Amino acid sequence: MSDVVVVTGITADLGPAVARELWSRGATLVGIYHRSHARAKALAAEARRRGAGLSLHTLDFTRAVAARRKVQTIARGLTRVDAFVGLAGYPAKRVWHEPFERLTPERLEGIYRVDTLGHVWFAQALGKKIARAGGAMVLMCSAAALIGDDLGVGFALAKAANVALVKSLARLYAPRVRVNGLAPGALDTSWLDELKPAERRGARDKALLRRYGKPEEVARVIGELALGPSRFQTGQVLVLDGGVAL
Repeated sequence: MSDVVVVTGITADLGPAVARELWSRGATLVGIYHRSHARAKALAAEARRRGAGLSLHTLDFTRAVAARRKVQTIARGLTRVDAFVGLAGYPAKRVWHEPFERLTPERLEGIYRVDTLGHVWFAQALGKKIARAGGAMVLMCSAAALIGDDLGVGFALAKAANVALVKSLARLYAPRVRVNGLAPGALDTSWLDELKPAERRGARDKALLRRYGKPEEVARVIGELALGPSRFQTGQVLVLDGGVAL
């Protein structure tokens, strides 16, 4: 029987690469996305070509009460879950450069609802199922959550909350569930479109390796954390930033 992995943000920048990595490990995926219907359709077509397992659900995390109810409904429909991978993130478009002084309660709450509370709802709903499988949770954090940033402060705050969530869930669900996080630095994704040329060069050159990370590199680490074979790690946030946060 193949492993069943629930993946939020499956149509976002990292989602397809993570899906391909998990498929390569024989997993069947339950993918969660919001509005990217064209990307979801393309991913479903790829799954059919590969003969890979994929079911898709739409979910709006910004509506917290309704989102929590729908997460519980999705969870009830799953007889087995081996892993949860939380990639969902608030869209960065036109938000990354918002001045700190202008950040509104609505914006901060919106980011928090998507980037953090979405993980909380799925952890609540799937924790016992994953424990029965002796499985894992992997939550997306950020290098900025560990060292700070002068751009995208609202995102850094939510990702910092995810660091605490990783460690709390690791304690709550030990010893049956491994819970880890991943903290990427600058990745070669659509996020770069939000930066000015000088900012792009700066993000690249801060890394000792002098390049951006690739989605496939992140996906390989996520696959290892979610499905093994190494299984002696929990409560950790792995930094994958090319050597920025030493």
